[in-house]
Amino acid sequence: QEREPLAIVLEDIHWADRSSRDLIEFLARNLRTQRIALLLTYRTGELGPGHPLRRLVAELGRKRVVRRLELLPLDRPDVARQLEAIADGPVAARQVERIHARSGGNPFFVEELYAAGTEDIPATLAEVVAARVARLSRAAASVLTITAAAGGRVSHEVLAGVAGDEQLGAAVREALDA
Repeated sequence: QEREPLAIVLEDIHWADRSSRDLIEFLARNLRTQRIALLLTYRTGELGPGHPLRRLVAELGRKRVVRRLELLPLDRPDVARQLEAIADGPVAARQVERIHARSGGNPFFVEELYAAGTEDIPATLAEVVAARVARLSRAAASVLTITAAAGGRVSHEVLAGVAGDEQLGAAVREALDA
């Protein structure tokens, strides 16, 4: 009986640690007849001359089964379609133009700029994120600040100790929903 294919997607591997790169190498070396596709994403602009991913990308590129797709920034019509899909309807041409110009066609930035919902489009992604955080409750913003200061990962015990246990669950849920 033929089984359904499996896709394994690993995004932003330019941030991958040694163990993750080793796993990717192992899979690339050992997947032969299995109905498994390995999809990896990375930002070429993040790979400086000595970046450890450069060697792995070069090795993978020599394999016959590897296909490399370079994604270009979205053009204005693509940004318009993305915004219409997010808004579930038409978006003003002026807003599309401003978001396209500010985002440079980066789909993530397009989404964040739209979500920021301000008339004055922020200049940087940091400003976009700050605008979104500003709409959160003080408790949810505090949870995000503590998590960012901890490097993106923090145990519940540490978070509760720093933020306080009172309504922590609600604050975490609000931050995750945002």
